[in-house]
Amino acid sequence: MDTSEAVQVRRGVMATFDAIAASYEGMGFVVASARLLVQEAPLAAGDRVLDLATGTGLVALAAAPAVGSSGRVVGIDIAREMLERARQKSRRAGLDIEFCEGDAEHLEFPPASFDKVLCASSLFFVPDMLAALQECHRVLKPGGWIGFTSFGPGFLLPLRELWAARLQRHGIAALFPPARRLEDATVCRELLEAAGFADVAVRTEQLGYFHKDGAGRWAEICAGVEGLALRPLAPELREQIRREHMAELQEHLRPEGLWVDTPVHLTSGRRAP
Repeated sequence: MDTSEAVQVRRGVMATFDAIAASYEGMGFVVASARLLVQEAPLAAGDRVLDLATGTGLVALAAAPAVGSSGRVVGIDIAREMLERARQKSRRAGLDIEFCEGDAEHLEFPPASFDKVLCASSLFFVPDMLAALQECHRVLKPGGWIGFTSFGPGFLLPLRELWAARLQRHGIAALFPPARRLEDATVCRELLEAAGFADVAVRTEQLGYFHKDGAGRWAEICAGVEGLALRPLAPELREQIRREHMAELQEHLRPEGLWVDTPVHLTSGRRAP
């Protein structure tokens, strides 16, 4: 990706996340992915932790109690609206977390600044993922741990295909996160290894869940990237699409509800001592 194209991609990512900041945590798969990462990270009191692409601070706020007052959590993101949400949540929780604008490919921290680097379901938005991971390697202390989550094959299927087909019938292109860039566990492993990390491991967890009915799925569509295609439409057309999609979702209801397939890869490694 050349420089001009990368700049355009970054601007698009910033605009996307500024647009969905208020509803971002309405996507259950995002919350589940962040929760898994924090649960599995070997956080300890006194750790300095970098939360890469922190968003609304889901990971940072969960990590802060684990590192305690002797530790430090820093969350960076390129989307100002997301950062403002994170700061508000941190203040309400009484947590001392530093949130700042930052580019994952060009981290403004000295070498060996952190004990842990975490990145939940966001790396696939970065134009040059390898460059970002190489920066993570640089800012980690020797022996430091890195972990990131991404979504595996089957993510949001068949719901994703249903939504794309529904929009296509109205001549509208569907929008989805570029999660398929990291859906292959082998790609996740090779990226960390190429960035210089050792002891690389990938574990896949099924974090799927049920919505009671189609309304839950519709709410998630509107909360995230998928719903951005609806925003320019006239209210009448949006409502028509909603009714049509709700009707077809009924056909996919199980006795337990509407299944949201959420395979999550947890990829981890260490900087060599």
